[in-house]
Amino acid sequence: MNRPASLRTNASLNLLISVINIAYPVLTLSYVSRIVGPDSLGMYYMALSTATYFLLLSGMGIPLYGAREAARVRNEPAALSRVFGELFLLNGAASVFCFLIFMGLVSAVPAMHRHFGLYSISGMVILANVFATDHLFAGMEDFRSIAIRNFCARLAGLVLLFLFVRGPEDLWRFAGISVLVVLASNLSGFVSAAARVGLAFRGIRPGHHLRPLATFLAILIVTATYTNLDSVTLGYLSDERQVGLYNAGLKISKIMVALVTSAGVVLFPRLTHYLKEGKREEFAALSKKSLDLICLLGCPLAVLLWMGGGEMIAIAFGSRFAEASTVLRITIPLILVIGFTNCIGMQVLFASGREKILLVSMAAAALVDISLNFLLIPGLGAAGAAIATLAAETTVLAVQVALAWKPYSLHALFDRRTASYFAASGAVCIPFLSRFPGSEVPFFRLMALAIPGCALYAGCLFALGDPLVREILAMARLRSAPKG
Repeated sequence: MNRPASLRTNASLNLLISVINIAYPVLTLSYVSRIVGPDSLGMYYMALSTATYFLLLSGMGIPLYGAREAARVRNEPAALSRVFGELFLLNGAASVFCFLIFMGLVSAVPAMHRHFGLYSISGMVILANVFATDHLFAGMEDFRSIAIRNFCARLAGLVLLFLFVRGPEDLWRFAGISVLVVLASNLSGFVSAAARVGLAFRGIRPGHHLRPLATFLAILIVTATYTNLDSVTLGYLSDERQVGLYNAGLKISKIMVALVTSAGVVLFPRLTHYLKEGKREEFAALSKKSLDLICLLGCPLAVLLWMGGGEMIAIAFGSRFAEASTVLRITIPLILVIGFTNCIGMQVLFASGREKILLVSMAAAALVDISLNFLLIPGLGAAGAAIATLAAETTVLAVQVALAWKPYSLHALFDRRTASYFAASGAVCIPFLSRFPGSEVPFFRLMALAIPGCALYAGCLFALGDPLVREILAMARLRSAPKG
């Protein structure tokens, strides 16, 4: 097998993947939200949230479990081919089964059946999951292939969007294009994986994956409960406009979360490999660097969203979504909360095979989320759903820290350097508090305040001698130096 790329290369590639995944929904939603408005967008999100719930179930945890298993056997071609074949069969059977259950639900529930076409199109993403192979490429640390596929599929999706979605009546076309983007990316990845690794069906034993996948499936069920049913609950207890406002505000926070946690996807296969090889010191050092990187990026982004959230909503969705800024500000802490959960839960506990702690933390979060949704949504609408989401994610982090603090020496992850990122992020506020008049155009006004704020933040860390900042600057100087 080919030698995996360096962590720096993979981090750069996965950052590119995150940027692509961030840019695509921002561009599509900025365009579509102005055309269809909050009500129609809320209708789409209700259909998408329901389909996404079944999509997560159809995956059976294979996106995470498969990456770990592929990382363990990435240097054994025959074993890797068998893992690919076994997980493909399980994933395919589960996807078809979940799609049939989804369509049965749509036919039986009157509120869904009224929008049968929209739900049916959105549900096709479940079948597209049959060909999902990102777990295989992640396990092999081949993020270049994932980046190329994502870029090409989403670029084609944007072209189709601008060509065929022109008015509110084209909402179903937007849903169809979204499914086609996923199908194109997955299908091209499957063809590439089959040619590169080989799809072995002889001598395979899919059944031996079922027991460990049962834990992952339980994790997925409770996770999907508090991450995807918010929109559905909001739609039934409030109205479709509140669903649109909630998802608009939450989308921006989740985009920042994806940016902050992008390095974790790269580090996870390497951490799994270190544990298999017994390299405990390297595992601890890499986990610490991961948490520092989350703080380095997450702290200024959280402050930036708080100070410039109104402008971001106006840029992304237009003036009709101004009320979504309340949801955005409530969910800003998710940037760090989910970032820490990703580091502790995914990179430490999951890589160590302690899935049961993850299950306990997420089950507690699901109970908190369901309870607060029914308690808060009738009176607060989208803001109530946002509070419930923040409380649920905070519960995940609190339970994981409580159960893993001593066994995994989590205190070693938090030190003075961690505190310095929180302190230095206050510098981001200075331009916003200066009452600089700026431009009347939200984008230019935001850029005129955000760029100096981030520069001040970086300057503070450089003055403090932060090793991550100095390492990044050294890499930049090295790449910009003339080659001779």
